[in-house]
Amino acid sequence: MEMVDDGIMEKLDLKTLGFESTNDKFRIADFGCSVGPNTFFAVENIMKAVEHKHLAQFNNSAALSGFQVFFNDVTTNDFNTLFKALHSNEKYLPLYYSSSKEIEEIIKANGNFSIERMDSLSHNIWKTSRETKIKVSVTGGRAVFQGLLEDHFGREVAEKTFENFETKLDENFSIIDGAAHEHIDHFILLKRNVN
Repeated sequence: MEMVDDGIMEKLDLKTLGFESTNDKFRIADFGCSVGPNTFFAVENIMKAVEHKHLAQFNNSAALSGFQVFFNDVTTNDFNTLFKALHSNEKYLPLYYSSSKEIEEIIKANGNFSIERMDSLSHNIWKTSRETKIKVSVTGGRAVFQGLLEDHFGREVAEKTFENFETKLDENFSIIDGAAHEHIDHFILLKRNVN
């Protein structure tokens, strides 16, 4: 979250946005990268960083009047909803890792935002113990699929699925071991284009 803090402190100008003299709420939109509880943690960190920036920029004057957050990855409005609307005779997997180039092209084509900062985050977690790699893989699987499995099959079946997944990963460790499976996430700081 250090990148979020640094990006907000460096790039966010609350005065230009009118937060010195207005009671307007600061709005945050989650565009669906985080899943499950991670979404809430990410937004909470953004809110703390914005509050810190507000205090720093306005020398502890009037506090922000609040935040309004728009979530894309809560149970009622996420990939689960999308997949319920797709044709049932096809196979779909709600997981896709975009390249930095693809993300940049999509943002530029949209035209509503400019990219202020974009970094790839390589996870050193894959250079740790076998047990840690398995736990991280299962946790990632839970973050993406748990809601979908629980909606369709119930909590008990979902739990058993992840227990079996952990066992199978342990039995077939080679599928998650090795440098060829390095996982990359992206940190992207966007600035809304004002027309």
